[in-house]
Amino acid sequence: HVHSDVDEVLDFLRWTREKVGSDGYIFLHNSATPSFIGENLADLVYLGEHTDPSIPLPGRMSPDMEFVPIVPRNGIIYGPWRTDEEGVLAHALEGWPVTASISTTKPTADDFTLNLYKALSGLGLDRYEFLRAGEKPVGTGNENVYASIYYRSNDAVIFCANIGEKKARAILKPDFPRIGWSRKGMIEIELGGRKKIYSTEEISKKGIPLSLPQDSYALLKLAKYKTR
Repeated sequence: HVHSDVDEVLDFLRWTREKVGSDGYIFLHNSATPSFIGENLADLVYLGEHTDPSIPLPGRMSPDMEFVPIVPRNGIIYGPWRTDEEGVLAHALEGWPVTASISTTKPTADDFTLNLYKALSGLGLDRYEFLRAGEKPVGTGNENVYASIYYRSNDAVIFCANIGEKKARAILKPDFPRIGWSRKGMIEIELGGRKKIYSTEEISKKGIPLSLPQDSYALLKLAKYKTR
């Protein structure tokens, strides 16, 4: 746990890798100090402990979060977010999980995190391509609403979240050409157990309306629909 001598940290990492071997696991928390060598020696990087006044949100994350995405990342909710839920959602929108025990002052944040994982589990998202919310693959029409997308050739999942201080209305417009989908055709969209069929042209022009309470999220499942 060294914060001042980078050479000592790297020496320690090399020594650790020798001890655990190529089949062992090293979890690195780089304390907002990104390192090419450190990430190459680690198997997982913990992000967090943000001390600068800016709030890390999709599209403007801090350097240690986006510097060298060599290995998988995990977040630590400790920083300037307005609420713990906002921090959890900001990480999830970028595809980064967070530790479950994140709050000593607000235990309900743990429940929020675990419920989010429950909603995402079982979707097989590791078998999809992914575009982070910071890459803006889905327009929302609201500065407080962000969306990322998991996609394949015939189906996709949009993860959308409102990290504003009040209820928000969004109009979702996926960038179909960016994920290799045609602008012509029909798509079945499932939201909250309800399914509806849209044309891709309609979605591109009018979008998908959605209302989200403060610090909440929604999952939309999209599947190409073949008419008989």
